[in-house]
Amino acid sequence: DAEYFFDLLLGQSRASASETHAVSITAFVEGCMRMRGDASGIDLCCVEKQTRLILENLRKQQSETSRNLAALSDGLRHLCQPDDDQKSGSTAEKAAHERL
Repeated sequence: DAEYFFDLLLGQSRASASETHAVSITAFVEGCMRMRGDASGIDLCCVEKQTRLILENLRKQQSETSRNLAALSDGLRHLCQPDDDQKSGSTAEKAAHERL
């Protein structure tokens, strides 16, 4: 439980703290104060950490989805707008039909 508690504190700390695997005394004391009460305190911390991870993953997926939709939109726009060769070909076809 102590190791898991430390991991929880690292997850709540800034990125630099989790990279150095160090928890400030302030973060430690605040974490201990949040754990006061029944044994359910650690359960609530676990749920909070899991919720943060889910939120982080959702934000990453949202960003990736936005990029993919933008790329898809650009691709569709390209398909819907004929290029110069297609424009001149359709003009030539019209001219041939007018001669007939």
